[in-house]
Amino acid sequence: MQRTVKLGHWRLWFSLRRVDNMRGMCSDLGNGDHILMWDFDNLTLHSVEAALSLVQASYGLPEIAILETRPGTSYIAYSFARLPWKNAIVIVADTPHVDWNFVRLSIQRGYMTLRLTPKEGRVPVLAKILPSEVESSATIADLTHSIKYETGRK
Repeated sequence: MQRTVKLGHWRLWFSLRRVDNMRGMCSDLGNGDHILMWDFDNLTLHSVEAALSLVQASYGLPEIAILETRPGTSYIAYSFARLPWKNAIVIVADTPHVDWNFVRLSIQRGYMTLRLTPKEGRVPVLAKILPSEVESSATIADLTHSIKYETGRK
């Protein structure tokens, strides 16, 4: 439920909705560098794999892990490529079919975030690994922080 009331030059906006508390891992490596993260909605695994394979080949990226977050339609992905923030967000934005809301929020925050906790009982599950001859330049131990956030529930 949302209500908006205008009072002269002021607008009051009120929203009431159910939310879930989430925990997410952030792309920030603490020195201006980031790893790559992606979010895809309403796509098949084949479409996600094709989009990421294209970007992987174009930019010479290391292995990419794809996780399913909603059976058959929603996926997240990450690659331990150590890149300056501007390069990382350009690569993610250049990926076909990436969720533009994910890109927009990442630009606003200055880092990308992928959900770790279950959402509506669904846990991210490994769906596919895209292998690469390129070695990873970061590890999970290099990630500097996770965050708590709220997400709307349907």
